[in-house]
Amino acid sequence: MRVSRPRRRKHAKHAAPTAQVLAAMDLGHHNRCSRTPRRHRTKGFMKEIIVYSIAAIASLGLLAYSIHMFIGGLVSAGLEKTIIIGAVLLGAVIIGLLARDVIRTRAKTR
Repeated sequence: MRVSRPRRRKHAKHAAPTAQVLAAMDLGHHNRCSRTPRRHRTKGFMKEIIVYSIAAIASLGLLAYSIHMFIGGLVSAGLEKTIIIGAVLLGAVIIGLLARDVIRTRAKTR
């Protein structure tokens, strides 16, 4: 047999409960916990990952292009490519360390 849930009212007819009423009620762990639910935290976190990834890719591309402009005609093409690859890898490691620091800092504040 199927049990129907009570319908929710669209507009509350009563005022919000006072702090004393809320304190007297045992509403479980979720209302006492100051942290936001996981589904709300991951939504913002995914947006940050996308924005940081776009910024990191653009920065690494700009780094590679600036190295090409500085040493493009001064050294051979093979050496230029090696230097660019090394600089981009070093830049990626530095960006990864900065991202790890941001994640640790955010985890401490949440």
